[in-house]
Amino acid sequence: MAAVVPQSDPEGQRRPRLPSSWRGIAIRSCPYKLMSGLLTRRLSFFLEERNIIPDEQHGFRRGKSTITAARFLLEEIKSSARRKNPLFAVFVDFRAAFDCAPRARVLEKLAAAGVTARTLKLIAAILQANPIHVDDGVVVHGPFCQTTGYAQGDNITPCFSPP
Repeated sequence: MAAVVPQSDPEGQRRPRLPSSWRGIAIRSCPYKLMSGLLTRRLSFFLEERNIIPDEQHGFRRGKSTITAARFLLEEIKSSARRKNPLFAVFVDFRAAFDCAPRARVLEKLAAAGVTARTLKLIAAILQANPIHVDDGVVVHGPFCQTTGYAQGDNITPCFSPP
C-alpha cells in the first residue's frame, strides 16, 4: 500500500491544490521491508561489481555521498586552477525524477545489465501498478492506481535511478 502526502515546493510553500505538491510514500509490511532490503543489497552489489553505475553518481551508494561529490568537485577546481585551465561545470536538478520515471524502462535497463529473469520477475511484481490513497489531513481519499514513479521510503527505490 502507498499513501500520498503533501510536500513543500522549492520556496518552502505548501500548495495542496497542485498535484506536484504531493509525494507518494511506501507503507509496507515488515516482511516486505526485509525482502526488499536483501534484494537492494544484492542488486546494488551486482550493479557495482559490473560497473553499471557511473562513477559520477554519488547518491545512494556505499562510500559515496553529496560530501564525496563536493570533495571531488573541489579537487577538480584546485587542479584546474593550478594548471590555469578553465573548468566548466553543469549542475542539473531533475525535479521529481523518481516520481515520474517509467517503471518498464527500469526493467529494460536491468535486463540489459544481465539481471536474472527470476530477479526481474520479482522486481516487476514490486513495480506493478499500485493503489494510492490520498491523505489530505482531513480525510483519506482513494484509491486510484499509480503506474509511474517509485514510492519514497521503499528500500529498493535507489536502485531504480531514473532513465
